[in-house]
This record gives sequence, C-alpha cells and structure tokens, in this order.
Amino acid sequence: MCGLPVYSNSHSSSLAGILFARFPEPETVTTDLFPCFKDYSTAYIAGVKSCPKDSANVSRIMERQKAYDVYGADHDPATGMFGAVFGKESAGMFVYEHLFGVSRKELGDQ
Repeated sequence: MCGLPVYSNSHSSSLAGILFARFPEPETVTTDLFPCFKDYSTAYIAGVKSCPKDSANVSRIMERQKAYDVYGADHDPATGMFGAVFGKESAGMFVYEHLFGVSRKELGDQ
C-alpha cells in the first residue's frame, strides 16, 4: 500500500482487507498517507463505476455490509469508552443503530 508500514487485522478471516498503520512522524500523513488515500479513492470510484448495474448482487453486497457492521460494532475500540461515558445501553444503541446500523444486533446479544 504505497510503501507505508501496514499492519493487517489478523483476528478476522471475514474482513482480511482492513488495514491499520502507525506513523512515527506526523508529516507522514500529508506526505505519504494523503496521496495514497487519493490513489485508493480514485481506484475505488473507478471500480464502483465499472460494476454492472445488476440487482442480482444486492443480497450478496448487503450480506457483506452486515458482516462488516457486525464486526465493527463488536470490535470498535470506542465502544468501551462510549459505555463508560454514556452507559452500556446508550452506547449499545449508538454503536449498533447509528455507527454500524446494518448490523441490527439486539442489545441483549452484546
């Protein structure tokens, strides 16, 4: 990925494409990360535009989006902080209904 140090999230086989990075110098964000982000965004948009406009893929896409949302809701490091500040129930509602709304996970399942 553009020559930056990248760390893969090896805890999830379903979301192997999620990447994390740590930068020793703050200017790396403007000199390396932002140009890489622009390249990625351009490639992503080109990929989306090249997809056939076929409704047959919608259920598969929604299934993958739900998997992403369930994973995100279960593993987002901010969830614990939200719980400490706003209470577990409010944090659960915010995480599962707003941040990762496609997950539609019941609060009792947490």
